[in-house]
Amino acid sequence: MHLSFLHRSRWITYGAAIAIGLAGVAGLVVGNPRGWIPIGIAMLAVLFQWLVSRDARRVQDAGTDPRDTVG
Repeated sequence: MHLSFLHRSRWITYGAAIAIGLAGVAGLVVGNPRGWIPIGIAMLAVLFQWLVSRDARRVQDAGTDPRDTVG
């Protein structure tokens, strides 16, 4: 999968991470000690998306984006 696709879909990832994180917080509020698991998953998703977006921006800024080629 190309980095540009993952970079463009970052808001979907952020929205899903927020929803998963809120579910974990709700689990903690009602006393479920496993509520930390979805919070950790959400944090990993945001970290992964941040790294992908950073790499995609670097490629674009360097002018080595394969989408820029003609043909």
